[in-house]
Amino acid sequence: MAQGLGYLVSLAPTAFTNVSSTIFQLTAAAGSPFGIHRIQLQSNQTGSTQAILQVQMVIASATGSGGTTTSITPRAIIRKNTTSAATTAISGYTTPGAVSVVLDNWQWNGANPMDIVNGKDILIPEIAAGQIWALNFLTAPGTPTISGSISIEEF
Repeated sequence: MAQGLGYLVSLAPTAFTNVSSTIFQLTAAAGSPFGIHRIQLQSNQTGSTQAILQVQMVIASATGSGGTTTSITPRAIIRKNTTSAATTAISGYTTPGAVSVVLDNWQWNGANPMDIVNGKDILIPEIAAGQIWALNFLTAPGTPTISGSISIEEF
């Protein structure tokens, strides 16, 4: 059972360039840690354009840089929640921030949706107040258009 406030961080279809880059970067505010409940990604790479995309979930020691970034406003999952999220979210850095902890790695076939639900067979990754969580392309992904969402719970 959830103990905090739930938010959805949604990325509209976004074209990525052929460099390692940040799909999502979420920064926990001071005094407001969060947990990752679900990660969902979709790609336009189907048929002859499909590719295996190297995706890595990390705790970063610094924010990313470069590229055309998009700020994303987390929105409440439960509509009665009128509290704005304290977590900030950005997508599109072309240089991911320095990695301090690797939480997980995936080889994602972009022709299929990626849907990681935490809390069923593994614990929910918790990001401490002030820490930076990121989902990055570990290697150059080609030029996919990616959309998706991250479900978080602020404690």
